[in-house]
Amino acid sequence: MKLYALLFLCFFFYQYSYSASQTVGSDTTTSSPEDYWKFDGVENKISNYAQMSGGFTMQDLSSTCSFYSLFPVESGLFLNGGKLYLNRDLNFNNVFAFGGGGEVFGNGYKIKLPKHFSQNRFFDKRIGTLNFLDSYNVARVASSADWSYNDQYVASTNLKAPGSELYVSSFDGSILSILESVSLPRNTRCIRWHPNSYYLAVGQDTTGGNDLIIYSWDSVLETLSITDGADVGSVTAVSWSNDGQYLAIGNGLISIYSFSLGILTYVTEVALGGPLISENALEWNDSGTYLVAGMEDVGLQVYSFNGSTLTLDASASFGTDVATGVSWRPNSSVIASTWNGATNGLKLFLHTSGILKELSFSRIDDLYAFYEVDWTSDGDNLAVAIETQVGFEIRLFYFDIFSYRLFQVSGYDLTDDVNDVRFSNDDQFILTADSANDVSAFNLVKKSSVILDNVNLVFNSDTKIEEAIFFSGNCSINGKGKSIIIDEALGGVQVETGSCLTFYNLELKGIANNNLRCASNSSSLCFQDCKLTLSSVFTFDTGSMLFKGDVIISGTNKFVYSSSVGSTINSNSILCFDKGVPFYFSPSVLNRDLLYMTDETSYLFFDGATLISTETGLRLTRGTLLIDNNVTFSALGSSISEAICIGDGTVENDLNIKILSDAQLNIWGAFEYKNTY
Repeated sequence: MKLYALLFLCFFFYQYSYSASQTVGSDTTTSSPEDYWKFDGVENKISNYAQMSGGFTMQDLSSTCSFYSLFPVESGLFLNGGKLYLNRDLNFNNVFAFGGGGEVFGNGYKIKLPKHFSQNRFFDKRIGTLNFLDSYNVARVASSADWSYNDQYVASTNLKAPGSELYVSSFDGSILSILESVSLPRNTRCIRWHPNSYYLAVGQDTTGGNDLIIYSWDSVLETLSITDGADVGSVTAVSWSNDGQYLAIGNGLISIYSFSLGILTYVTEVALGGPLISENALEWNDSGTYLVAGMEDVGLQVYSFNGSTLTLDASASFGTDVATGVSWRPNSSVIASTWNGATNGLKLFLHTSGILKELSFSRIDDLYAFYEVDWTSDGDNLAVAIETQVGFEIRLFYFDIFSYRLFQVSGYDLTDDVNDVRFSNDDQFILTADSANDVSAFNLVKKSSVILDNVNLVFNSDTKIEEAIFFSGNCSINGKGKSIIIDEALGGVQVETGSCLTFYNLELKGIANNNLRCASNSSSLCFQDCKLTLSSVFTFDTGSMLFKGDVIISGTNKFVYSSSVGSTINSNSILCFDKGVPFYFSPSVLNRDLLYMTDETSYLFFDGATLISTETGLRLTRGTLLIDNNVTFSALGSSISEAICIGDGTVENDLNIKILSDAQLNIWGAFEYKNTY
């Protein structure tokens, strides 16, 4: 474990704990703010006076930690499948990230989310942990590696003076198998696949001939053949434009060539005035209008490209520090760069025409050199390659688009310098080239759901749920007047057997299909002072609901009640079906008494909505029925026993009916009136 002090506000070094039963801070004395922690093993503890200013993560499914701290947690908390036990309320301070799948045992305590710039993303699908799959040895230092456009092949190079090798291997999702190798006359420092075909750009030290070589890969014969090249001097970096029409070549200058069917055509070049581009530190933005280069002494330079000329647009430097790696965030103006020098680490820059502005609050400082960086295709995550140290040589970060901050999620200890790191095109795998002569493939293990047991959540901003969340025991969500959005494609809320989840004071959006559900008939959902907005047909087929205070169901989609157990409108409460909502009462058992009203202060309010009952029928008793605007009751049953029924013939169960002025009630099908008055 290493502990480094904070250099500047929000500029963090990182520390790592590897053995089991780690205790952070003290139960008796306030400690200094802690930086990033990774917990491995069981029975870890965050003490009463521990200040988790850099956030923390769990290593894997077997990791456990007990939380006792009085202080808010800043930065990120990523469970990565582990278990967190609350022995005190867990408060997040300012910008935060929370996710990774796993379990939180709340013991009745609260998790309080802070106010956010836009909306919180709660337990969304983030990057997960790294699992080693396979590697092959290239005899000397592995300098560069890359995935083919379809992730079926891997190409790599090594540094083996006076010569070098180019390798192509297949990848089946778990195993790397070398198919072809080619000897090269000089050290090879960079390699990149074409973005949509089987061409390779390979850059090597000067040979007196072509230093940049274009290879074509025949996937049937499993052979490489040269199609073209360029004599440009020692090549340290190559980068294809996103459409594959241009190739940028870097060394002491930047050369641009157009590319078609394996052939290069010179377009333009610009001299850099002395400094060399760092290995693999050259990348286009998505549109191909800008190119960023990481260099020795002069840091970052961004060039604009108009199809025929390159023009220096912006630059940023930090003394003689070397910008060792660059990656342009997809569909964005954000550039990630790694550095080696007085300010080792990772920096983010925001590019606008003529300006490179560092997002200093996102800077990651370290005592070790950072060598390379790569974004996922969605721009949510970063992988970083670092020199060997007591810690991770590969680090994975989550990028919060609303705050432009980085949160470390996980990493992997390779015990040697990592020279290159690349996400697969589908973002499911990571490829590394290291100084132990290995090219390695990893997959990303994502725990895609979270279990919250006896946890009370408090939201202070609109929050989006982008994963399946399972609630066990007695849990609650207090929205404090904000909105919760369930992502229709990714999110879902399930209440486990024998458990209850209560929603307070919020609007719940994105309700569709069965994404808000109970696991069994002993599970229940409670809504108190809430608005439920349906975005598609919603079916509630298991368990029960309790409505308290003012509850409004809105939208233009059908609410289908098909559970075999009853739900209740509490005393002094209103359940309102808003304009355009069809309430479809279709229980899976022959019981028309499954919508229960406690007493006459229980209100069922149809405000321009529609009630439809199946052949089971529906009987309303005890409470108060309110009708406003144009309302339709429609019974699909044909007999009296299948009718929509008012009252049951006993005085104590009479239903109060209030039809407001200018309202209209239309009745279709079987209808029975059995009030005693």
